[in-house]
Amino acid sequence: MREGQSPAERLALVKQRQRPRRNTGREPAAPPFWCGVRGRREGLNLSLRDVAGAVGLSVSSLHKIEYGGDLTLSHAFGLAAFFGVPVETLFTPRESP
Repeated sequence: MREGQSPAERLALVKQRQRPRRNTGREPAAPPFWCGVRGRREGLNLSLRDVAGAVGLSVSSLHKIEYGGDLTLSHAFGLAAFFGVPVETLFTPRESP
């Protein structure tokens, strides 16, 4: 294991995707904030189940967060710590039209 890797990067190194992604063409409704969790998760080829288990969330809760659902500060900071990034890079407000 290399020094300085986030927990997400370490998990991605040992995890092999067992089946192809599904439902990748669907666009979510625009939430009040931009959520970068899905992009980071998919960039590391991690499943919802992988990330949810690592940060102590249910799969459905993580899915809702990715699509703009309710989010607690503890979940936001837990996800940021898992990916090894500042929380503001994962969740930023959307500009209103």
